[in-house]
Amino acid sequence: MIASNDSNAANELVTLLGSGDFKSGAAAVNQFCQDHGFTSTRLEAPLTADSSEKTNSTSASDCCRLLSEIYNQTLVNSNASSEMLSLLKQQAEKDKILSGLPTETETAGTEGTQSDSVENNMAVVLDSASPYVFCVLSNNIKNSSEAKENTKKISADIYQYMTSESKSPDTPS
Repeated sequence: MIASNDSNAANELVTLLGSGDFKSGAAAVNQFCQDHGFTSTRLEAPLTADSSEKTNSTSASDCCRLLSEIYNQTLVNSNASSEMLSLLKQQAEKDKILSGLPTETETAGTEGTQSDSVENNMAVVLDSASPYVFCVLSNNIKNSSEAKENTKKISADIYQYMTSESKSPDTPS
């Protein structure tokens, strides 16, 4: 599911979490998010739903914090975080964030699309000297190819900056 970004499988897991009821499972996901300070993240509808009444939401900040906590092994516990990181390393989609990085760069993340106008991409770039998290959330996309190219360029630019020898010691990561 994570490696291939299967929204239907994610919806099934939420339904299982809710003992057969998506709405109950979504309530559990939302409670977890609130309990862990992911205050901009809400699951209101199945990931494949195109409903104008209910929308799912998150923020780049929540996504980056989630990835940071997984990377630092502080989300849930060390074993769960390690397993999550391992799953995220299996990412199969490589046409956005990952395509902007050198091929030997190890990453852990996910790329997703919901409808033709929404693309969400996040990753931990596991550079040995300067690991970092990166997230691009896009909506109202008019040209999907252009959006992918922009994400690829942003990814390459951030990688260049984060791995540059010219950064001063006081530059935050």
